[in-house]
Amino acid sequence: MNAILLILSFILFSCDADSDIFCSNEIAEGNYIEIDATDNNSWVYYRFEDDGTMVENVPQNPENNIFWDIAFQRYHIKTNSGESGIGEAGAYMYPDDFWVSNLFNNTAAISNNLDFVADDTVHTFYDIENHAFIDGIANPVLDTYVSIDTLNNYIPIISNNKFIVRSNPHGNSNGTDSEQEYYKFWVYEYSSGMVSVVYERICIDDNCE
Repeated sequence: MNAILLILSFILFSCDADSDIFCSNEIAEGNYIEIDATDNNSWVYYRFEDDGTMVENVPQNPENNIFWDIAFQRYHIKTNSGESGIGEAGAYMYPDDFWVSNLFNNTAAISNNLDFVADDTVHTFYDIENHAFIDGIANPVLDTYVSIDTLNNYIPIISNNKFIVRSNPHGNSNGTDSEQEYYKFWVYEYSSGMVSVVYERICIDDNCE
């Protein structure tokens, strides 16, 4: 009996209550990546490759460079768009809808009328020296994936918001051109600058094969 109670206690307390990705019998199927965004003073840049995977990239002059799609710094995310860059990337968040594993797995297409948001100035950057939030440039949609409880040991609270990320069309090293593509995007964990994401390329309803 004690052994059974011990196992049940382990299951209950090891399950991340904020992330259905660990608390469900069904696991989200897609590309998993853990991003080291621990540096407070620099962004980590990625681009979506032809095979639908994110590959780290170090662009020269990122504000004027089309060869990146998305970037991370601590708990912030930006896309190659708006105030961050000259690209046509961006993000969309479904209102009042949240990722759970079965929803993620069953989302294979999006409508062609989503209003993607470009990067802008946000008031979510935390100045650790002055203990106050300040302005910075990020994607205002994607920056909602987590909130930091500054009054409670800086505990991160994951939103599980249902995001779609749009890539920026760009040329490839082999001379071909990449078309604009779309990715279901779930940031399911954040810990001290380490960002855990599962994502997968999807199609627009009118163009699905």
